[in-house]
Amino acid sequence: MFIYLSKKIAIPNCANLQTVAWNNDQGWIACGGDDGLLKVLKLESNNPPNTQAENKGAPTSQLSMNQTLEGHNGSLMIATWNRQHQKLTTSDSNGLIIVWILYKGMWYEEMINNRNKGLVTGMEWNKDGQKICIVYEDGAVILGSVDGNRIWGKEVKNTNLAHVQWSPDGKFLLFATTTGQLQLFDNLGTFVTKISNFSSNSDVKIASMHWYNGSRGYIQLRVPCLAICYEDGKVQILRDQKDQIFWNTSSNEKYPRSVERLVSMTSAGEYCLITTKGDEGTEQTNITVYNAIGTPLESKTLDFTPKFTAISKSNVLIANDDILFHWQLKLLSNAKTVAKFDALLKKDVKERVFHIDDIVTIGANNEATLTTADLITRSSSDDPIICIAASETVLVVARQSGTLLQYQLPSLVLENVYNIPVRPVSLALNCNSSRLSILDNYGVLKLFELEKKQPLQRGIANASNVISPKFTGGTLLDFERKDVWDIKWATDNPELFSIMEKTRLYIFKNLDPEEPLTCSGCKNLLNVDICEFENLQIKTVLLDDVILDPESPQQTSIVNFEVKWLRDLRDIIKNTGLNEAIQFAEDRPHTKLWKIIAEAGLQQLNFEVATKAFIKCQDYQGLEFIKRLKKLEDPAKKKAEIAAYCLNFDEAEKLYLDMDRKDLAVDIRMRMGDWFRVVQLIKTGGGGDDLLLEKAWNQIGDFYYDRQRWSQAVTYYVQGRNTDKLIELYYLLEDFENLEKIANGLSENHPQLKNLAQKFLSVGLSDQAVNIFMKLGDVPQAINSCVHLNLWSTAIELAEKHKFKDIENILNKYASHILKSNKKKEAIELYRKANYCQKSALLIFEIAKEAVKNKESALDIKKLYVLGALEIERYHNIQKSSRNNPTAALDGLLAEDVQNIAESKVLDNAWRGAEAYHFYVLAQKQFYQGQLESAVITADYLCEYEDIIDPVTIYSLLALLSLHAGFYGTCSKAMIKLEGIEGPHQQYYQDLALQIFTKYKPYDPEVELVVCSNCLGTMKEK
Repeated sequence: MFIYLSKKIAIPNCANLQTVAWNNDQGWIACGGDDGLLKVLKLESNNPPNTQAENKGAPTSQLSMNQTLEGHNGSLMIATWNRQHQKLTTSDSNGLIIVWILYKGMWYEEMINNRNKGLVTGMEWNKDGQKICIVYEDGAVILGSVDGNRIWGKEVKNTNLAHVQWSPDGKFLLFATTTGQLQLFDNLGTFVTKISNFSSNSDVKIASMHWYNGSRGYIQLRVPCLAICYEDGKVQILRDQKDQIFWNTSSNEKYPRSVERLVSMTSAGEYCLITTKGDEGTEQTNITVYNAIGTPLESKTLDFTPKFTAISKSNVLIANDDILFHWQLKLLSNAKTVAKFDALLKKDVKERVFHIDDIVTIGANNEATLTTADLITRSSSDDPIICIAASETVLVVARQSGTLLQYQLPSLVLENVYNIPVRPVSLALNCNSSRLSILDNYGVLKLFELEKKQPLQRGIANASNVISPKFTGGTLLDFERKDVWDIKWATDNPELFSIMEKTRLYIFKNLDPEEPLTCSGCKNLLNVDICEFENLQIKTVLLDDVILDPESPQQTSIVNFEVKWLRDLRDIIKNTGLNEAIQFAEDRPHTKLWKIIAEAGLQQLNFEVATKAFIKCQDYQGLEFIKRLKKLEDPAKKKAEIAAYCLNFDEAEKLYLDMDRKDLAVDIRMRMGDWFRVVQLIKTGGGGDDLLLEKAWNQIGDFYYDRQRWSQAVTYYVQGRNTDKLIELYYLLEDFENLEKIANGLSENHPQLKNLAQKFLSVGLSDQAVNIFMKLGDVPQAINSCVHLNLWSTAIELAEKHKFKDIENILNKYASHILKSNKKKEAIELYRKANYCQKSALLIFEIAKEAVKNKESALDIKKLYVLGALEIERYHNIQKSSRNNPTAALDGLLAEDVQNIAESKVLDNAWRGAEAYHFYVLAQKQFYQGQLESAVITADYLCEYEDIIDPVTIYSLLALLSLHAGFYGTCSKAMIKLEGIEGPHQQYYQDLALQIFTKYKPYDPEVELVVCSNCLGTMKEK
């Protein structure tokens, strides 16, 4: 889209305008300026709808009303329309606000408001026109109604406000400060959040902002609708995320890619360079090179925000005002060229970064290695970069002073310096880098002839000749076009280029224009953008049509134009003959012209003309094709082959079918890769056998496979019996049920079985993997797969069944590896899964002993001993269940005792630790419950567990409990034990015993005796 001058409106006395507001629904324009000037204009179109002549330019307009409104004395600063209620609100430099209303075709003053304090910096009506928000420079905010009532007022402290916008739903207000910050409030004046500012310069002020309220609908969901314009010319478009569509305009295939925080994008050939902002709070920028289907090939992260980008087949150039970054793409580089310059510079030239003021050192042999971090700390250049252009061999950098720097690529050696009387905003090089198009910000296009020189050596170029106002070679051509907004050089002819000028598309041969081109498929060319200029054809896109549905662009949005040469040649061939066409092409040599003549000669069976044309365009394959044609005797076959060569496949197929040669029709479709049509032809009968049909199904499967449409590809691979591809796709689709069916259907020696087993193993499906390995007879691998998935019980079962003796070694090695990292709990789990219960029990007992040393909870220690004992019980049960009769079970137990003699003590006394801590906890519990006698008796039992619990702990507890219970005899025995234990507290125990037993006699009270039900003997009641 391009905006150009359509009508000028004169303002009386040449007064300076300060504000313009357009009500595009009704055609009203409000203009405000100095000394209270306020005019309201009505702009109407001369052309009724749908009557404008096609392609004759844009519609013209005229003024139907020009009214001057009086009431302001100061300069008009702001004007805003209330479209729903047909009101105009204006404010001047004195803070006076006036609301104007339309009555009987004229505008009258309706309301006046003057706060008499502060300057109004922003006013905005909400979507339904019921509320207006007014902000003042001093931070004051007033919300009013359409009838003039004040709803609420607020002071935003320590903030100078500059602009205000309503959200589309009317629930939020967005304020912009004079320092460039964005603050979001709700419609009651409560602060919500700050909005990120993505401008590369945080000091740049906001010039304007607009939040589209959806009054005209949305072209798609989640479309960006908030625009922030900065004084440096940048516009920030806000939405949650941005998507890019890579569109193959030939096949109409689309490849969407999600791109966050997009900054810019540019392309060259089949490659696209996309620049995105890094994480919030950083100055980093990501640059990524994509191929034609949106696959990222290479990427880099920069520490500065680019303003200018350029890409060629082997070079990426990134620049801001001061820094120039060169990235030589290894993927796309010409090997001979790279080797040549590597040898010249004797260093790696893949990445380099420079400051634009250091133009002498750029590309020099002995230059110092610089980094972005070194350069971003330097002061800004007085002559910043304003745009760049690059080809395979040349880089042109334009600076603000009008200086053009010409560098050689990929060496980045300075070749020439020019000064031009133009400030460009866009540069473009032709296909051989001999000419440069220069487009300035007024839409004026000029051409500059570059001069190829020997590279300037270090020491020759200096600051004086760089900023010299004189030209250093080069020629500014006598060529100028105005109102140009797009230009594209031909990729195969350095003298051909096309431009978009207003609503016309022009093609230039050297500097001479053809007649402007028209488009039968669009109203005018105002929304056409040039994509490509090659083979005397221009490919353009109707960008507005694409934007209407960006995720599903239609091929009707692509419009191709032909150069006049092509059109004239086709007319000559049609009306005059091939001889005149040959003369025409010889006068205007171009490969495309000769190819058209060659096709015309073939279609007329004039092989002599076709041969000459193929020679002219150096088409060896075309000459070979003529040789094959001459060997054919049937003229119909010749016509069919010629139709296929000229890409008229439908015509070629029809000719073969008319000849009853379906096999040749199938062959034609196979050669062009139309396998869908191949299937149709074979199914109608004849033309191929089952093997060819299977091949066609597989080719169609490959078509969907290459486009990552797995489900559709599976359908055709099934019909094509392509086991290898089905295995891969079922795995990608996670369809393991069908994958298992394939595994069951394969023979025992099929090469894909191992691949299938590994795929099942990678997703944890052990049963399927083990079954496949067993089908292959690979028992060790089956066991290893169980070990890999930590399925030790299954592994041991397989090992015992197939007498695999190394399972225990594998288990021990893995357990040792875990224990080296002090992961005892993981080792316990490992042994439990493998049913090595005695080993897991020993580890549990070790953890219990560590808990004792660490003085952890007695109850937790008891639980650990119980767990260990339960593991021992499980061990015994497993051993017993493995025998079929009692005798064998007894033999197994005896063998078990002999084999594990080192662990027999632990196995026989599995519950001893649990018993000790059970009595230890129980004694204390009884004491706190007041059962003193029972507590003493329980503590007395603890004396049998000195190997489990520290004797000091046992006898200290016993002495304490017996003292409180009045069992002084038991207390005396306990104190004697404590006195006999060597240690730092031995003397303390002696002194304590002396104090106790000088007061109490060491006797226990009588306790009631009970009869044992087992032996009928008497014992103390417990």
